[in-house]
Amino acid sequence: MVITILKKENKKMKSVSVIFRTTELGRNELAFASHLASKLGWPLLVQYTLPECCLSEKDVEEEVTRIGSFVREIATGNIPREIVFESLTGGAITTMSEGSILVSNEYADSRRLFSVLAPRLETEVQIGPEWNICIPTSDNNKSLKTIEAGILLATVLDIGVIFYHTTWHKPGLESDDPQNHVCNEAKQVLDTAQEIAQKYRVPARSVVETAPSVPEGISRCAQREGCALIVMSRANTVGRGGYADETKKRTTVPILVLGPREAGR
Repeated sequence: MVITILKKENKKMKSVSVIFRTTELGRNELAFASHLASKLGWPLLVQYTLPECCLSEKDVEEEVTRIGSFVREIATGNIPREIVFESLTGGAITTMSEGSILVSNEYADSRRLFSVLAPRLETEVQIGPEWNICIPTSDNNKSLKTIEAGILLATVLDIGVIFYHTTWHKPGLESDDPQNHVCNEAKQVLDTAQEIAQKYRVPARSVVETAPSVPEGISRCAQREGCALIVMSRANTVGRGGYADETKKRTTVPILVLGPREAGR
């Protein structure tokens, strides 16, 4: 394991990031981020805040050493190949390099310019042939970028994907099969999603059903099917209160909300 301090020339590196906190939730987020970084083969970027009175080079080195020991303790057996440290100005993250993932329950609550993964109470991402990523689909081709991002993540984690779609009953159609109520646009998205999965050789299947609401359906499916992760994105017009936020409120499954660059929005 290599430990370094983030330098200006490395600001654009793709990483799994986490904000260092010693609370129980902070420890869980650190453990999850470390495990995810080790599985993806990415650096773990640990972001921390120092008081203004403690910004000397010696203070920074002491803090990095302290946090490094903490990471080793938390991430036993799942230590990333490289851990990079960055001191936060003002204690808040405003931007990240393209493709990076911030592991944070708090930051997933509203629209960000980067991808945020809320691990809930989990301390590691579940991997193995029995696990899947739940990827909700819509009737809009704009969701295909999110679908492909979820599939690419599945290739790295070596797990399958489940394409989930909630549909509504078509007026006048007497059928209890949700498949018969799916509109043509949504069918096309599901078919294209299967083609993308086949392209990357990722095991995939579709689940179509009716539900009280889209977030409720996503949450039920992810938990029923034993999914390791939910991958979603937000529409450009949604800041807070959209499907991603409502799903996060209902599920105990970790949820990755893609930033607009990663979702192609």
